[in-house]
Amino acid sequence: MRTQKNKPELEKVKSILIITLGFLLLFILFKKPVLLYISLGVGTVSLMSPIMMEFVLLIWDKIALILGWINTRILLAAIFYLFLLPIALLTRLTARNLLQLKNTGGSVFNTRNHTYTKEDLENTW
Repeated sequence: MRTQKNKPELEKVKSILIITLGFLLLFILFKKPVLLYISLGVGTVSLMSPIMMEFVLLIWDKIALILGWINTRILLAAIFYLFLLPIALLTRLTARNLLQLKNTGGSVFNTRNHTYTKEDLENTW
């Protein structure tokens, strides 16, 4: 992960602008005055002091790490248990051998008697 110290100054200003506009958009959507104050505070403080800009970006990076942890652990677990597990259980209950994982005969090899023509090879996919 690239740290804020390695970023060019223009990228830091872009990041601050995105944070500021994000809080402004949240203010417009939810009509909470605290979001407007945060937006104005982040923009003003970051433009006045490069040290404060670094501090705001450091906090923003920590928030991004926390959101990444939530995404990888909680959201993916929820998707697994709410969608994939029920589908797997339903497939198992229907007792169909779609992937031919259960060896019902002597072999899983399927004999296909087919004479290939020129048309079979023109559009293979």
